[in-house]
Amino acid sequence: MVVSSAMWAALNPPEVEPFLALYTLGRDKTLSNYYAGGSPDLYPNDSVLWYVGVYNHMGLAQYLEIRFKLLNGTLPSPNEAANQPSNVLPFATARQLVDSNGTFLIPAAWSIANVASSNETLTINSLQFNGVLEQNLNISAKNGYNFRMVIELWVFDPQIGDFVFWWPSGTEKKSSWNQVWFNVPVQSKSARLDASALPNPVQIAVGQSVPVAYRLSDATGVGVTLASEQWVFAYPDGSNGPSGTATDRIRIDAHSSVYWTRWPQLPPEVAGRAAANGWQSVVLRYTFVGADDNGDAISASYDVTIILVSASTTATITATAATTGTTSICTTNPFVCALETIVLFAGVAVAVLAFRRARRMARREKVEARRQISNRRQATFCINCGIQLPLGAKHCDDCGANQP
Repeated sequence: MVVSSAMWAALNPPEVEPFLALYTLGRDKTLSNYYAGGSPDLYPNDSVLWYVGVYNHMGLAQYLEIRFKLLNGTLPSPNEAANQPSNVLPFATARQLVDSNGTFLIPAAWSIANVASSNETLTINSLQFNGVLEQNLNISAKNGYNFRMVIELWVFDPQIGDFVFWWPSGTEKKSSWNQVWFNVPVQSKSARLDASALPNPVQIAVGQSVPVAYRLSDATGVGVTLASEQWVFAYPDGSNGPSGTATDRIRIDAHSSVYWTRWPQLPPEVAGRAAANGWQSVVLRYTFVGADDNGDAISASYDVTIILVSASTTATITATAATTGTTSICTTNPFVCALETIVLFAGVAVAVLAFRRARRMARREKVEARRQISNRRQATFCINCGIQLPLGAKHCDDCGANQP
C-alpha cells in the first residue's frame, strides 16, 4: 500500500505540547505604558493600571489562580526549573475556570497607600489593589529602589484537591510567572500647583470691578494648603505698580481643583500711568503661596491682562468712591474697594427696583378702577330687592321679581 506524504501528515498530525501562557500588559493593553509618564518611580497615591492574562492551550478547561506578591530585589524569586514559587505570601488572588483555547484577563489597578522611611530605607506598608486596601505588607528596600510585583500562575490539581505552581507537559512539569519592577524614592515628591483664570483678558475702567475666577489645581497627588496671595500690577515697560498681600486659606486636595473668585479693580494711579504712556493694557499678576502636605513650600503665579476702557460709564461710581476715600484705598489695594463698589451698585439697584415696583402698583390700581367703573356701567339693579343684576336681566334670581 502506497501512502502519500500529504495523507501521512493528515493521518499522523504532529503532537502539540500543551501549555499555559501568563502575560502582563500596560494600561493600554500592550507591552508598554506600564507607568504613567514612562517612569518606574512611584509615589503614594500614584495610579497604576495593568492587565494580567492567561491563555489556556492545555486541550481541556483549567481552573486557574493568579497570585500577586510584593517583593524587593533580595527576596528569592520563583524557581521555574524546580517549580517552586516565591515564599512570600500573596496579598491578592484571582481565580477563573478557563475553557480550552480560552483567555482569562483581569485588571490590576493599584497604588501605594502607605510607606515609612528610616535610615535610607523605605518600607511599603500597604497597597490599594482593585479597590481593596491590602495592609501589613511591610516590604522594604534601600533608598526605595528595586521593588517588584511578582505574578504567579497556579493550576488546580484535582488529584490533590488544591492549586499547584505547575502544570503537566508530557513527562515534565512547567511553571510560569511574571514580574514588573518599580521604585519608591525615599525623597517625597512635591506638589505642582497650576493656576489659571477666566475671563482673561478682562476689560475694566477706573473704579470698575469685574469677577475673575481663578482655578487652582494639583496634578501630582499631593495636597496643597495656600496661606496668602500676593498681587502686583505689571506695566509693559517692565516696571511694577501698586502691590500688596492678602491672607486667605485655600485648600486644594490631591488630584483636585478649586475655584477662587476675586473682584480686581483698576486703581486711578494705574489708569493714569497707562494713559500717560499710551498703553492699552496692563497685567495683574497674582502669586499664590503655601505648602504641600509634605511640608514643601509651594507657589504659583498667573497673569491676568486688564484692557483699559473708557471710564465715562463709571463716572458716577468713581466720583462717589472719591468722596468716601475709596479711590485712595484702591490706589494701594485694588481689591479693598470692591466691596464698596458692590454695595453702591446694590443700593442703586434696590432704589431702581423700588421705583419700578411702585410704578407697577400704580398702574394696577388704575386698571382696577377702570375695570370697576366698566363693570358698573354693565350692570342694573332689581326693582324689588335692589340687588345688582347683569345688564339686560329680566328676572331676579334672589327675590323672583320680574324686571322691566
